[in-house]
Amino acid sequence: MKQLTKILFLIVNCTLLINNGMGQNLVPNPSFEDTVSCPTSDNQLYNCVGWDAYSSPDYFSTCSSSPDVAVPNNWGGFQQPATGDSYVAIGVFGDTSFFYSCDSSSCNSHEFVGRFLSTPLAIGVKYYVSFRTSLSISNSLSVNCAADKLGVKFTNGQPSFGVPSPTLISNSAHIYSSTLLTDSSGWSMVHGTFIADSTYNYIILGNFFDDSNTTTQIMDGNTYCNSYYFIDDVCVSTDSLTCVNSVGINDTPFNQSGFNVYPNPATNQITIENLQLGDAYEIQIYNSLGQLLYSDSEVHTINKEIDINTFSNGLLLINIKSENRNFFYKLLKK
Repeated sequence: MKQLTKILFLIVNCTLLINNGMGQNLVPNPSFEDTVSCPTSDNQLYNCVGWDAYSSPDYFSTCSSSPDVAVPNNWGGFQQPATGDSYVAIGVFGDTSFFYSCDSSSCNSHEFVGRFLSTPLAIGVKYYVSFRTSLSISNSLSVNCAADKLGVKFTNGQPSFGVPSPTLISNSAHIYSSTLLTDSSGWSMVHGTFIADSTYNYIILGNFFDDSNTTTQIMDGNTYCNSYYFIDDVCVSTDSLTCVNSVGINDTPFNQSGFNVYPNPATNQITIENLQLGDAYEIQIYNSLGQLLYSDSEVHTINKEIDINTFSNGLLLINIKSENRNFFYKLLKK
């Protein structure tokens, strides 16, 4: 009986140790769900529990009644959350007029979000890091440009956040994207691993590289280049199953695997491919103003071709309803 008691004691204590950090996400409020209050305007990250702002990042939620920061339609375009009801957005590259804190032609004034981890990192331990991001393309906000270098940096304590000094731009980060993040329809994942060389207790997300070390690509016909990205599902863990277990970028839209919409951008015709091979589905296409341009309430074909030649150039929002599920896509008509 004593031996059995010892075994049970060891099992309980091992379980407590595991639950006290091993395998858990060390980022509290990782998908920005916990709120102090619903956002009513831009630059209100203080309404998201535990997260700090550098410059003027924005907070979006389904609970907001403001069209600027509501979900899924807001001033950054149309985007469903990767998880839950909320997400944040940051500028990672832009003309001086895009960042109100920028007062020179080469100030590299990027936006960042950060917070304390639930537990400091342990020196010599391998950590898996990931977050989801989606490119915003919006005429109302004048954002139109894809960029690389979006990533994560860990620090000991909270840096001096605020404006105007961009102290975080050092052309280095613990994890970052080395390729352009061009997906504006679904959510891409930036992820990687690193071995902690300090007991870091603070995580920051943004572009830590100056403009000359950031690659960009204009996604529409404008001549300016402003990059603005939605962010959701931030994760740091010692467990590869909790976050992601490989280094790189996954450009497959998150939770959008039921259908494939191509080409993007498109000029005359698009094809919607049913990857589920299931029951009939419904298609609705809207312009960026929310006006319905096309509707088909019962589609049975695997490949549905749609003529968009008469649609005005700009962003198209595609809603596909199938088996009580909604799939959302964004497509650029040129």
